This record gives sequence, C-alpha cells and structure tokens, in this order.
Amino acid sequence: MSDFQLHGGDVYRRRGILDFSANINPLGMPEGVREAAVRGVCESEHYPDPKEEELKQACAKALDVSEDMLIPGNGAAELIRIIPEVLCAGGGTRGGLIRPCFGEYETGMRLAGMAIREIDFEDAKAGKIPEGLDLVFLGNPSNPDGRSFTRQELTKIAVANPRTKVIIDESFLPFVRNENEMACIPCLREYQNMAVIRSFTKIFAMPGLRLGVLITADDAFGRRVRERLQPWTVSLPAQRAGVAALSQKSFVERTVAFLNAERPRMEAEIRGLSFVDRVFPSPANFLLFHVREGQPHQLYRMLLEKNIQVRDCSSFSGMNRLDFLAGETGWYRVAVRTREDNERLLAAMREVAAHLF
Repeated sequence: MSDFQLHGGDVYRRRGILDFSANINPLGMPEGVREAAVRGVCESEHYPDPKEEELKQACAKALDVSEDMLIPGNGAAELIRIIPEVLCAGGGTRGGLIRPCFGEYETGMRLAGMAIREIDFEDAKAGKIPEGLDLVFLGNPSNPDGRSFTRQELTKIAVANPRTKVIIDESFLPFVRNENEMACIPCLREYQNMAVIRSFTKIFAMPGLRLGVLITADDAFGRRVRERLQPWTVSLPAQRAGVAALSQKSFVERTVAFLNAERPRMEAEIRGLSFVDRVFPSPANFLLFHVREGQPHQLYRMLLEKNIQVRDCSSFSGMNRLDFLAGETGWYRVAVRTREDNERLLAAMREVAAHLF
C-alpha cells in the first residue's frame, strides 16, 4: 500500500486506527445533528429538495445574508472544483495560489486549464498580488499551516484587483476565537469580486455527509456556479443535518474554548520533542511541525506501527516556502483531538524520539 496521502481521514485501509490526519472537531458530531441526519435517511425514499429551501433559510439566518447569496454544494470541495470551470468558461485563464495550500485549489485550477501564478504570503498580507489574475483562492486560516489574514487585508486585495475573483475559504474559521472580526461574509455586498466558502465538515464533524456553501453577492457568478452543479447535489440527510447544525451555537463556543486550552498545551509538548525543529502556531484545530533533517514518511510509518495516523504533508507543494532551511519534506500535520487521544499521540511520539534518526 502506498503511503502517499492526497487527503487526510482515510481510515478504511486501517480499521480502528486513531486518526490525527483529518482536522475534525474533537468534540465530535453534535447529537442533534446526528439525529437530524438519521431522520434524513428515513425520508430518503424521496428526492432531496432541489432548491434546498429549509437549509438556505437556516443558513441565511445564521450568517446574516440573503438566501439568494447562498449556493450549497456536496462539500466545499465540489464548489472549489466548479469555480475555476465557471471562470474559465467566461474567458478566465490565470489563477493564483499561496503555497502550501489545500490541494483542491490547485487541482481545480489545473483541471479547468488555468495557468497558475505563485503569490507570496507576505505580499498578500500587504494587499499585493500579481496583476491580471482571474481567480485567487485564499484559505483563512490556511491549511496546512494555519496562517491567516485580517478582514482588512483581504478586502484590500479585493479593492486593488477588481477583475480578480477572490475566493476566501473560511472552512476553519469557526474554530478561531476572533471569528467575527476575521470573517469576510459581512463585506460581500460591498466587494462583489469577493466570495466566501464555508464548510460544515470540520466544525460539525460531519465529513461523511458532505456539505459546504458558497456565499456570493455577484448574481451572475452565482448563477453560473448553480448551472454547473448536478441536480440534487446535497443529499436529504446532509440538508437535515445542516439545518440542525446551524442552531448549535453553544456547541461551537464549547469547541473554541476547549481548543484554546488544549492546542497551546499540545503545541508546547510537540515543540519540546528532540526531533522537532519547527512548529507553526495555529488559531484553528491543527498543528503543523517539521522533523529535523526531515525524511518523508519515516515518522508517519513509525506512528502507523502504533496504530496512529498523522498527516504526512509531502503531498502539499510549496512546503519549503514556510522555511527555506526545512525544505519540502519532513512536515507533518496533526489534528487537536480530545485530551486522552492527544496524550496517546504525544506518548507515542516520545517513544519514537530516541529511534527516529
């Protein structure tokens, strides 16, 4: 079996493994969401609502937007794949990325036939990106490194590049303490070349249900995206679960409080390991670190022997952009899970510390 990981969360090849490779809410799926999904299964002898009216109403209320700005999809990944297709069909040919980043951004652009320009993170923080780009994907916070932007920095990019569609992926933003200050959804009416993607996968621990939403005030762009979605793209269980999830405000607050206590502790423990020379601070539910003189898959394989799976980040292009001394390999990302699970991971990493090199 190949060790190459295109995405985290593959637990099907190793049943019962303790999975740190997928950045899912450590508190698990809220019970009300689970019950709603089960109701959706029981109703699934009918087609899902093709207009997703109940889901859009709940989304509009939770996000304080109008329903016509919302485009639900079969996970954020479906929307990420479709957006480059839409822009290429309209004549767009150039995309921009900050590497490293979620691999679906680059995959979507390449499948659509876009030429890809690299964007420097510090330049983007200053509001500067290459001229003439038709599309930019920006994760806020970014996966796998956790780097983030302020709302003002992102709107500066949109203002300076009015012909560029600036897509802000906020899939991990609900984990961040100052989410309301960073979120760009309130700006979309004013900056119509900006759009936001939100995912239900991470914060509500429902990756198997597949639900994401694109929020845009650009009616023409939104219409073209909708035209490319397959009919009934959001299943009935996912629609029911999504509606229930949007009422889970206290659950999200408990998640953020837990992470703000557990993530710094876990970061300090990893930073203290003898074989680790770099840890990226993260405001979200994951941590990225680098193994000295990194050798791809070695730590990954040693932890697999202990029935623990982490995310080997050698499949992310541009890892050396984070630290020119570290290079492309030897980078690993771990989710922040429960205290008990985290202790098991840390104990296993202490055990391999003396044997890694």
